[in-house]
Amino acid sequence: MEETERSSKNLQVVLIVLLFIIRFLLTYFPNLKLYSIPSILNYAIIGLLFILNKEKLEPFHISNGFLVLFFLSPLWAVLAGPGNFFLVLLMAVVVIAIAMGLFRKKEDGVKALSVRKTAWKGQYFAYVAIGWVIMALAGFLLAGAKTETFLYNFHIVTILSGLFTCSNVDPFFWGFIFRYLKEKNLNIVLIGVITALLYWVSNIPLLLTGASRVFWIMVPLMALISSYITIKTEDLFYTSLFNTFALILIVAGIAS
Repeated sequence: MEETERSSKNLQVVLIVLLFIIRFLLTYFPNLKLYSIPSILNYAIIGLLFILNKEKLEPFHISNGFLVLFFLSPLWAVLAGPGNFFLVLLMAVVVIAIAMGLFRKKEDGVKALSVRKTAWKGQYFAYVAIGWVIMALAGFLLAGAKTETFLYNFHIVTILSGLFTCSNVDPFFWGFIFRYLKEKNLNIVLIGVITALLYWVSNIPLLLTGASRVFWIMVPLMALISSYITIKTEDLFYTSLFNTFALILIVAGIAS
């Protein structure tokens, strides 16, 4: 039993490192279509990590509300623009496989999946709304004379891209890495800062695309607010809700 758990943990470490590498790839090549091999692989690995931990997903801040966003995210990618038929089909197979792995019952008929129930609290939505306001102000200040171009890049495709991306990024940083640091008995504020720092570092390729202002201002601001919301709500549903809008602002800022 201990050997099996050790093997599972080692596999998860490998998967997390692989996710970090894929994150670099997707940031360095921002023009990759949403349905690309790296993005599908990213989604599949996140799903596999869910399956490996499905009996104890609550500590990873995975809720029923977030799982809805996660399983809907491939649909947003399709609506954002036509993709290669083979890749769309491949993603559909991946989604079905993850769903079967997560929701399959045990031999005794009892569901093994354990997630927290999303708490619909006005206070939590307030955290998200305040985060949106802060990001919006930073975005407009950063755009300066390019405000018109910035607003032009704020369209439906950008919104759908944000919905897809956040559901694939947030579990990695504010779910698995956050939980790993918690197991080290670190101060919760320090955990939030370290997680935000790791997210910021993963976006270093932005410097090579000429989006230096976005990298130095928008990305760390988004990461810190995400950590704060995660600490306060302990639910990735709210973190992703905030990050979707924040990422849209970042993408619009890069394009302008």
